[in-house]
Amino acid sequence: MDNVEDHTFWIALGHLPGWQTGRINDLIVDIREKRRLSFGELFEMEPEEWMSAFDLKPQECLDLAEAKRSLPEHALLAEELVKQGAEIVPIWSEHYPMTLKKHLKCSNAPPLLYTVGNERLLQESTVVVVGAHSASEAAMSFVEAFAARCSEERRVAVVSGFEKAADSAAALDSTLKYEGRQIIVLPQGILASATVLNRYKARITEGDVVMLSPFFPGASRKEELTAMCTVYLYALAEEIYVAEAIESRARGSTWEGIMNELSRGRRIYVRSSRPGEKNANELLIAKGGIPVDDEGQVLTGRPLRSTAPFRQLHFGPTRNDFETKIRSLLSTLAEPVSAGKIKEQLRLELDTRHLSRILKDLEFVRATKSEKGLFQFTIKEDNSG
Repeated sequence: MDNVEDHTFWIALGHLPGWQTGRINDLIVDIREKRRLSFGELFEMEPEEWMSAFDLKPQECLDLAEAKRSLPEHALLAEELVKQGAEIVPIWSEHYPMTLKKHLKCSNAPPLLYTVGNERLLQESTVVVVGAHSASEAAMSFVEAFAARCSEERRVAVVSGFEKAADSAAALDSTLKYEGRQIIVLPQGILASATVLNRYKARITEGDVVMLSPFFPGASRKEELTAMCTVYLYALAEEIYVAEAIESRARGSTWEGIMNELSRGRRIYVRSSRPGEKNANELLIAKGGIPVDDEGQVLTGRPLRSTAPFRQLHFGPTRNDFETKIRSLLSTLAEPVSAGKIKEQLRLELDTRHLSRILKDLEFVRATKSEKGLFQFTIKEDNSG
């Protein structure tokens, strides 16, 4: 951090009281890209100028005026960040994680990220493994094997430093054990995280860990910040793996988070349950999760249990049976067809959107969009035999 004055302005603008994230980002775009102003020039203006130049409402001008009055306090924060070795990564920086922008868009991506550690990790291939707060032995074994695999493949594990879930703690410990690399998302301000920063100081120094917080530097841990932290955890990861799921409608639960990500069209990889396990992994697979084995490898021909999606089909108990039927049907059709048509032809008891996601994952199927924007499916010529 080489310019305390600039960072003072960033802090003031990035945490405007009462403003939604998207509104702050829109103002930043207006200032930097449309008006070509510095933030210093912005804060030199009077409220009347803000209202006319940026089409701000009276209350928004009052909020900006309050931020201007707080600049001396923000300057002290900027100096303290320097002392603690923290950096600020703004949304316009080339170091800002592309996955955050991709998954959260401008409307929800945090304007500022506060980091301690190796910022280059924010640009590398990332994965996250999540699960229940009381993870089973099988889930713990999965997490350890997964951490070893990430380390071997040089992928960065995204984890929450203060998450209560046992498997999240295991992800931290296992990644360290196998000398892997981590992005640790903090559910509080970076200046309120001395304990966890000291705990991983050695790995931070070695360049294997970066601590990240999107919250006001001095913010203490609160329930709402923990819930937001989970959203950022998923958004930072290119791939999401579930060690163990327990069905729950509770706000901030792993189940709710995963269901939200599925609704956004994200691919969720779910550990296939062992016989006798009491969890909701198979139910999650039935709702669109992709089954993986104990090492995180995708399963393509496993026998499926009664809750798994392909068990609902009329033609047999395995995925291979399903693929054979799909291949056979598409081979007889001259034109691409919709998932709904395939469902009708094969009399499948399966949600159409879920079937569409499954078809897109099959190697021998080609998916194209019609003029109306709907996916249609046909068999790939080079795999038709």
